[in-house]
Amino acid sequence: MASKTDNVQLVTRRMQLATRRTQLATRRMQLATRRTQLATRRTKLVTRRTQLATRRTQLATRRTLLALRNSPLAVRCSPYAARRTPRPRNHSKKKVRIRKTKTLYF
Repeated sequence: MASKTDNVQLVTRRMQLATRRTQLATRRMQLATRRTQLATRRTKLVTRRTQLATRRTQLATRRTLLALRNSPLAVRCSPYAARRTPRPRNHSKKKVRIRKTKTLYF
């Protein structure tokens, strides 16, 4: 039959193991949190980079369109040059459609 001392030792050991398990679980949680934080930061950076790239593209498109509008080719290539219809006078802004999504007026 197990003595009282043995029982105390067993209980102590069991408590130590439980404590260790808790510590490990806590550590796992901390690591998971850190991973999430890093992932969030990465996502934010990617989003920012994408936004900047989009902005650059938009500006480049605008520059191109402005350059086209001011070029001598624009007069010859205008939709009114091919047909003999007179250019509408009431609306000075010209409408340019880009890839079915954006309509620019200039």
